[in-house]
Amino acid sequence: MGAPLLFTGPAGVGKRTAALELAKTLNCEGEIAPCDACRSCRKIAAGIHPDVQMIDFSHQARFFDEAMEDQRSLRIEMVQAMKRTLAQKPFEGRWKVTIIDEAHHLTSDASNTLLKLLEEPPPRTLVILLTDHRDQLLSTIRSRCQTVQFRGTPVEEKPSEPLKQAEHLWDQLAPLTPPKWLTLRRQWDHPGKAQRQVAEDLLQALLAVGRQRLPAEDRRLPEVLRAVLDALTAIRQNSHPRIVWDALSLQLHEILRYDPYLLRQ
Repeated sequence: MGAPLLFTGPAGVGKRTAALELAKTLNCEGEIAPCDACRSCRKIAAGIHPDVQMIDFSHQARFFDEAMEDQRSLRIEMVQAMKRTLAQKPFEGRWKVTIIDEAHHLTSDASNTLLKLLEEPPPRTLVILLTDHRDQLLSTIRSRCQTVQFRGTPVEEKPSEPLKQAEHLWDQLAPLTPPKWLTLRRQWDHPGKAQRQVAEDLLQALLAVGRQRLPAEDRRLPEVLRAVLDALTAIRQNSHPRIVWDALSLQLHEILRYDPYLLRQ
């Protein structure tokens, strides 16, 4: 593996997934990589491999013990910690891989510190930068990286009629949900860097509503809970939050529309 990599392209085209697949390939223990079955592949998919780290706003919030909504930029401390980690030999795998999501949010100090690392990377290490806005990165960082351009599929600006009908479900659910729901919905309707975490929080709130509002004997309870849990799993496996949300909207609308006990006050 040669130069650091820069994956660039619109949101939702698979940059994060591709980076994780490459990390699996470099550390796979199977005969054909990535096998998705060996211990290394499973750990990377679960986000617990000691030699593969994802630096994003969620990671930074945990690092500083701060709220997700307070994250505005990726700070120098994150890059300094990354350098210390990459300076060590691989603990379990063959390669140490660091993925920086939304790299255009790096502060000036963080960018300059990263540049020094990209100029002289330790052996058996790979840094992958992900960005929707390549032009916002330092030109010197761009020149140190091998760029991989991801092309997106055009997305309809207006949702389909079935999807618009299904979206009404969330308005009906609002009175039954905790106060935090309305705040999360406003964040969801105005996508930003925390959309994946907002989706997880919304789904967790939805699980609680389903368990509270549907009696145990209701045949739809397992369907509702399974649909929400499947969506939560998909989000955590790096599926695009908007696609997962739209699919869940349609699925729950189909389950609940005939006798929506869940929606009664």
